[in-house]
Amino acid sequence: LAKNAVLSTFANARSTALVVDSGWEQTSVVPVHDGYALTQAIVRTPYGGRYITHQIRNLLERMQVDLTPATHIAAKQLVKERCKPIYTLRKLPQLTNSYCDYMKDQLVSDYKSIVSQISEEKYDADEIKTLPAIEYEFPSGYKCSFG
Repeated sequence: LAKNAVLSTFANARSTALVVDSGWEQTSVVPVHDGYALTQAIVRTPYGGRYITHQIRNLLERMQVDLTPATHIAAKQLVKERCKPIYTLRKLPQLTNSYCDYMKDQLVSDYKSIVSQISEEKYDADEIKTLPAIEYEFPSGYKCSFG
């Protein structure tokens, strides 16, 4: 972990940096000073991409968004934005719950990569209101503008 942070620091032509590495399982913060990682100051949290994906999935489920994966849909009809999707399910063999959850997580990860944004500036509610909405269509045909 510390070695990667030092290499990332030098790769950006710096000798001192605060390296934030957010992965699927965890996020770590490593201070690097004059090319040395300050190992006693490393901070790790168990919150990474998986946690964010699950939080977004919970939010979408509370909003009653249909998260049927594309692999389950044989055909769908065009519907207006925020209208209930109309689709035909594909005839599939019995699938395990873990596979269905995995496919839903993949769908939410795609949504997250397209719709979610991280600002490089300090949080400003007025500025966020001016950002354009991003339209996303779920595999079921449900469409919604987010933002």
